[in-house]
Amino acid sequence: LYTLPVALALLNGQLVVPYPVVLAMSVMSIIPVLLIFIFMQRQLIQGIAHTGLK
Repeated sequence: LYTLPVALALLNGQLVVPYPVVLAMSVMSIIPVLLIFIFMQRQLIQGIAHTGLK
């Protein structure tokens, strides 16, 4: 049982790379980060703005 980035790295070392599987796993690994960014975007921008004011 591997995490998605480790499984992607293991697939890259094979003779035949299953590109649809690699693409699907890449999208699956990006989705959580993207969702966190979408929901926390306002706080991130406010934090950057407050840092510039100090």
